[in-house]
Amino acid sequence: MSKLLDRSIGAVSVLMQIAFVVVCFSFITPFVYLYNGFTHANIMKMIADNGDFLIVPGHTQVAHSAVAHFPILPYSILMAIGIFLAILSALFALSAFIRISHNLGKKQYFVADNLAMLRRIVHSQIMAICSDVFLAIGNQMTQSFLGRVNNGIFNSTWENLLDDAVMLVFVALIYTLFRMAMNIKQENDLTV
Repeated sequence: MSKLLDRSIGAVSVLMQIAFVVVCFSFITPFVYLYNGFTHANIMKMIADNGDFLIVPGHTQVAHSAVAHFPILPYSILMAIGIFLAILSALFALSAFIRISHNLGKKQYFVADNLAMLRRIVHSQIMAICSDVFLAIGNQMTQSFLGRVNNGIFNSTWENLLDDAVMLVFVALIYTLFRMAMNIKQENDLTV
């Protein structure tokens, strides 16, 4: 392996480790949603005043009856579950990428650990799809009841569900091809 490639893998590994730590700190977000949902504090103010929520054309003002009938607790629970699953999915994927880059740095390409990490990435993508369902329902509630569209970090919609399903197909295909390549390599090692 060339020195440039070796240094690049090391740099990517360091960046992924930093991202892993940053994502760990975001575990507080689901608990904030749950606290606000059970205490009915700040959710409506957050949705109405936050710059992350864009106004749907024709809904410049939110009616008091819409605010009064907005299901705060179900919204908070849906968002908390979706955010928790999204964070967990990101942590699984990042930890797998970190281990794969570590193995590549040690020149261990076709090892069982890399296959296990690819399987972990497939599982993390399944978790991402599950989180998209909860987040899309929660974000649909703000659009339907209040005329606000979430444009922030957890802005998943039904289109994101389709995107993540397509990504799951590609990741599963890579996993399957890598598993087949490992089997061929093992057969070749046994015949030599």
